[in-house]
Amino acid sequence: MMGWESAAGLLRRAVLEPGRRAAWVKLSLEEVVRAAPAAGTLLVRPDPGGADRWLVEYAGAAEDEMRRWARERLECGEAWSGALWGGAPCLPDASPRVFRLAGGLWVLWAFGIPEEGGIQRFRGAVEDLIEAERRERECLSDGRLKELACALRGGDEACLPELLELVRRVSRAELAYWGGVHDGVVDVRWHVGARSPGFGFELPLGKGVGGRAFAGERPLEVADYLNCQYRYPGVSDATDREGVRSVLALPVEGRSEGSGAVLYAVRRSVDPFSDAERALLARIRDAVEPVGGGALSRRASVTGPGALRLQRTGLRRLLLRSEQVREVEEWLEGVIGCPAILVDSGDRPYASGSLDRLEGLRLSGNEPRSFRLPGGGGSLLVWSRNGGEPSVEGWPDLMEDVLAAFQVILDRAQRSHERLNSRRSRWLRAVAGGQTGEEARREGRRLGLPEEGGEVWAFAWEPDRSGGARLRMVADEVALDMLDGPFITLEEGLGAVLVRGTPPHRPSAVRDALLRHFGPAPLWLVHGAGYESLEGLKEALRMSLPAAEELRASRSGPYVCEVRGRGLDSLLANPRLSDELSGFAKRLLEPLAEYDGRHGTRLTETFCLTLALGSAEAAAGRLFVHPNTVRYRLRRTQQLLGRDLSDPKERTALSLAAFVWLRARDRRRTSVALQRGLDEA
Repeated sequence: MMGWESAAGLLRRAVLEPGRRAAWVKLSLEEVVRAAPAAGTLLVRPDPGGADRWLVEYAGAAEDEMRRWARERLECGEAWSGALWGGAPCLPDASPRVFRLAGGLWVLWAFGIPEEGGIQRFRGAVEDLIEAERRERECLSDGRLKELACALRGGDEACLPELLELVRRVSRAELAYWGGVHDGVVDVRWHVGARSPGFGFELPLGKGVGGRAFAGERPLEVADYLNCQYRYPGVSDATDREGVRSVLALPVEGRSEGSGAVLYAVRRSVDPFSDAERALLARIRDAVEPVGGGALSRRASVTGPGALRLQRTGLRRLLLRSEQVREVEEWLEGVIGCPAILVDSGDRPYASGSLDRLEGLRLSGNEPRSFRLPGGGGSLLVWSRNGGEPSVEGWPDLMEDVLAAFQVILDRAQRSHERLNSRRSRWLRAVAGGQTGEEARREGRRLGLPEEGGEVWAFAWEPDRSGGARLRMVADEVALDMLDGPFITLEEGLGAVLVRGTPPHRPSAVRDALLRHFGPAPLWLVHGAGYESLEGLKEALRMSLPAAEELRASRSGPYVCEVRGRGLDSLLANPRLSDELSGFAKRLLEPLAEYDGRHGTRLTETFCLTLALGSAEAAAGRLFVHPNTVRYRLRRTQQLLGRDLSDPKERTALSLAAFVWLRARDRRRTSVALQRGLDEA
């Protein structure tokens, strides 16, 4: 087992050090030959540099002859068949072990029966290497990381959102955040993927996950934060609200002693990070070290009138960083021991989560004390026990300070929301106007919006200028909670949510939740405009937004409406039609499925993807193969099917079958992933 463990370890080094990757892979294969023992072993994976279709690595006897022999077989369309690898020059009289990997192939010409545990350990390391190289091609090959690292080393915090989005992509994290280290604390203020715009915390060094990681100068991973020993009071409240489960924290070195940062990658399910993901995150961390000074390693300070009174620890911390009205409400309730809710000029709460509490308090019959905000945009309602003004001994100006803090935090939250909403709405309008190139794709990723595999939900309402800013912020909170995506206001009375994947809640339920804040007033929702690319998003927006505006202009129902752009999905959602369409697809594609089953090929998937995506090039990109491979497979599928794709009727029938097959495949994958998550939990 030690030999196999050493071989897997060398592959992990290969992931971490791309500059010496070829040498580490070669050493790893040589270790496999010794551990098996074997006459030779061959590793085939996609060429990371793109110069060749395949990168062929071999160690063992007859090396030059084996390389030529292997390449001849790889030129064959059915190279993944185990039968083709018999009679090798290194061991002509023996049949090899052939392992098909995700995107690659591993062949082992062993003298006997190798230890199965060692084989599986090495195979996992190979798959991690292939996965790491795939993500490198997708996320780290355009030189943008170098630019971000240069800016960050210079102390420029403005690049952090893009860096954190890159962290999310390479590690499949749902949430990423950055905590600058200063004055003995980890100060988390920057984040991407948080449900709450005001998410953040301060954590003493040596405490919690990030504090321990920085103090120990090594990454710290927690499989399930909800049930771990590193939970820290106050911090765990904020992270629990975000649904944090699996966490990986990496310490980032600063220029001066005691300074630096902690980089966090987080999942909202119990799903530990793979070796490849850990290695890619370590590469990002190494690229940005050492981080610069400026705001990354210095605590901000409060200035201006009343600054001394706002130094009270809890309120000061909120005043410095918070953008959440509810956080200040909770702080005040803890100080005075009675309910407190901030409402706008129409007596509607600024925090969506306070609505139920407000309704319950009003039903109790107790009258609150009302304190008007300095800016006149609303009032603070306090239900004190004796009806008097809340007070704290030694703090005579408590309510004045609290109202000033509410005004500062409310103004900050509105400015932050408006800036982000402005960028998102400009991007949506640009896409709707036809800007669907690579720059638009990158901007969508920076904004955390799904540029493919989503659905447009369009909302329309009667413009309410007196509560416009509050409505936009509350709608954003509701959308993040129920649809895991932001509510993008395009103009007064028109907004949209880009829903990633399958919507978690029914349209009517989301509308009902929004009506509690918008009402009493009509609210129209148009849903069902699905898309698979930016081009598709353009068409989905052009269908759904005008439809919502037309419904608003009619000033009548229906108030929840589905566009025609999701017609096929609607058919498949109907149990009666779904069974018939599944049978229809199975009959048409049966020759391909039978061939794939006998020969271990992927003709069905290749054929369906090509029809769905429209070209061999697009299908090749999804399958990580050369377009010529796709064209070869398509010629074989037409021979097996015996159908003429140039015939409009034949092509329509096969396209429908392909859509049904791909939808069933995606549902199976989702089901397997969910079950794996349940098993690991």
